[in-house]
Amino acid sequence: MRLEYDARIDSAYLFLVDKILPGAAATTLNIDPSEINGHVNIDLDSAGRIIGIEVLDASRLLPAEFMKAMLSQPGHPCPVCGFADLHEPAWANDEPSFEICVSCGTQFGYQDAEPDLARREERHLQLRAEWVEAGYPWASITIPAPTGWDGRRQLAAMTPRSVSPTA
Repeated sequence: MRLEYDARIDSAYLFLVDKILPGAAATTLNIDPSEINGHVNIDLDSAGRIIGIEVLDASRLLPAEFMKAMLSQPGHPCPVCGFADLHEPAWANDEPSFEICVSCGTQFGYQDAEPDLARREERHLQLRAEWVEAGYPWASITIPAPTGWDGRRQLAAMTPRSVSPTA
């Protein structure tokens, strides 16, 4: 079980299973109780078991101490561009997250689908070089870049084993 908070859309999600793969939530129950004037979504698997609970407008609906704990949790780094706020690791136990990095646009498990870690890391270097050559563009068209965001500075701040920007 784990909790995640996405400040960009003010949503908290309680995972009741280790991982929810795309399509694993067979049904989503949308609950909008008038008492709280908010949305709660309950995800069920194909057997009708609850696998996750989402709370929208979380900063208003959840206790302040919970929100403080969620906001203090660090995100996960993108292995391509160094963006530090992925919702989950790009890869864990040879399983991709299928998340799309809002900074460089890489979809993990699709653009870097390689059978072993060494080849995947090589692919990340290729994707990084393409992103640098394109001028470090912010990839998301729906989520704006953070104020003062600079792709070159972001890449330069990556761990020492990563390649520094050259362009």
